[in-house]
Amino acid sequence: MAAKQLEDSAAARHTTAFAFIESFSTLSAIDMISVRTPSCTHLFAPRSLGDIAHSPMSNEQFAGHRSHFDGVLTSFPFQVKEMIDNPTANQVLVWTTASPVWEPAVTSDVDKEMDWSYTGEYMFLLTFEEGETGTSDGGKVKRIERIVEFLDSKGTDRLRALMQAATKNLQALKEAKWEAEHLQARAKRIITRGANFTCSAPSPLSMPQLSFLLRWFRIEA
Repeated sequence: MAAKQLEDSAAARHTTAFAFIESFSTLSAIDMISVRTPSCTHLFAPRSLGDIAHSPMSNEQFAGHRSHFDGVLTSFPFQVKEMIDNPTANQVLVWTTASPVWEPAVTSDVDKEMDWSYTGEYMFLLTFEEGETGTSDGGKVKRIERIVEFLDSKGTDRLRALMQAATKNLQALKEAKWEAEHLQARAKRIITRGANFTCSAPSPLSMPQLSFLLRWFRIEA
């Protein structure tokens, strides 16, 4: 392969590798999948991680895995420590660190005393398709055919615990919101049934007011 072709191929791999890393900043499924071939597989390692590392994920399966971040994280930005190109194997190895950016509503606004800080180390071995598939910002682009993601096993245990806590908080917030909306709806029904009181306040009733009101009239939904 000519030197110019080698340079173009390496540049294409680097362009895609950086786009792959950047996609974790948005956590957009579209961004994450757009740099992969339709047949791309994503394998987690080492095997000691458990079920997640037993078999490679398809693009559709990885998109489902990513959905666990919805409502819990706003971003998971990676900082590249080192990137090594292997033209013979058509691969790029990326060594990174990353720290999650949590949704305030499920972390600091709920558990003010909990330490939500976390920084993990990750290694991505990216194998690319042969040839290029278009251009981006004037440069050639190669899509990723296979991803092997090496996780910080010890750190991942902590991240899992934080994710579980944040998910639990998210569920509690959803239930509280549902209860508040339910109480508001019940209060409106009480008013329309001709209860002997007036409510001229322009703003919604507070939770204590609603609870008192419903206990007083003992009206079922």
